[in-house]
Amino acid sequence: MATKPFETYFDERTLLTGQQAPAGDHFLTLRSGTVFKQSVVYNKAYAGFNNSPTQQVSVADVWMPLDAVMVQGATTPTFTFATNQFTYIGPNQIIPNTIKAAMSCVVEVAGGGHFEIGVFVNGLLIGDPMVIAVAQGFEYVATEVTRLLVTGDIIEIKIRELAGTDTVTVSSAQLVIA
Repeated sequence: MATKPFETYFDERTLLTGQQAPAGDHFLTLRSGTVFKQSVVYNKAYAGFNNSPTQQVSVADVWMPLDAVMVQGATTPTFTFATNQFTYIGPNQIIPNTIKAAMSCVVEVAGGGHFEIGVFVNGLLIGDPMVIAVAQGFEYVATEVTRLLVTGDIIEIKIRELAGTDTVTVSSAQLVIA
């Protein structure tokens, strides 16, 4: 029986149309010369709050979780949610998810402040945080990272003030995993 190299065999295949995968479908991934097989798992999660302002007095250069209570929205069974954190309970992934953190905030102090928003997995900052310089008033900030999730990963968003101890009010926030 003749064999073909992996790349030749799969380069001759046509692309799938954009539709939901039927039960029994699997992903095959070639990574460093090894083929991995995984069931199709859809990982989606959403939590947020809107118009529920919570003041946070920031300590300079310290990451803080949000004070307000987020409400879980549409989420696949591969996640659980508690205390503003998603815990991934699905199988270890071979295809990464996109994690987005966004918030609207108001700084109460004339002169404003410099803040960062970051995505944390297992207590560690993932990727680069998004910096925002807020003059007194209302601002929006968001950041997005990609991550291969592993069973047990805990995902959350945090904020920190960079220069002083300004008071910031987070009026709306979202944590989205897609």
